[in-house]
Amino acid sequence: MRFVNSWIVSAEMLFAIVRAAPGSAAPLAQVDCALTKQSISLKNRTIIFPATGAITIESHLATTEDRFPQNRLFAVEKHERLDSHQARSCQKLLELPIGAICADAYKDPQVQEWTPPEHGLFGQGSVGDRRPTVLEEMWSGNMYWTAHSKPKPGTRFLVTHGRKHIVLVMGYETGPTDPAHLLGVQSEVAYYLGLENDHVVKVGRLVDQSASPGPVECASATGRTTAIP
Repeated sequence: MRFVNSWIVSAEMLFAIVRAAPGSAAPLAQVDCALTKQSISLKNRTIIFPATGAITIESHLATTEDRFPQNRLFAVEKHERLDSHQARSCQKLLELPIGAICADAYKDPQVQEWTPPEHGLFGQGSVGDRRPTVLEEMWSGNMYWTAHSKPKPGTRFLVTHGRKHIVLVMGYETGPTDPAHLLGVQSEVAYYLGLENDHVVKVGRLVDQSASPGPVECASATGRTTAIP
């Protein structure tokens, strides 16, 4: 418990310093928000994209820039070097023109630790040793994919809540298992969209797979879909 409390104090001190930095004056990127229309089988249901459903906020995945002792790719404890991970993501968040406050973005209890191990180590997703980039992890989501339906790591989706949109990265993790939740998202996604657990979003696979992950403005109607044979 002493270790956890010291991590929280150091993280709060860091966020208090970093959040005073000026954000980028550049506007959000504009992307073509056309979505594919297709039927997908999950382990606990079949859905048709674009789909709507409830979210749950996920704990962190280790990224390509996270470093651990003995050249490990992942953590052996749920808080190991998580402060460095969140500080790195915080800086990326502050570079966006959204007026971010990192202390608010990382306040949920479930994001104070790495994702728990299933068949590996803390912070490890469901794609073996493959790790997302920092931006991919920040703006990532997951569903309860089957082996057949799971998209390639890095596949771009669009998640929408109200008038806000995020290019979401899928394919690094599988879940949630609870059928009440369609989609798991990282805390940065929930923060920008103004979400809490059980809030409902719209999600679909983007036609444009070249879009960079993160908050965007739509340059086309969000409801437009393209059927996939």
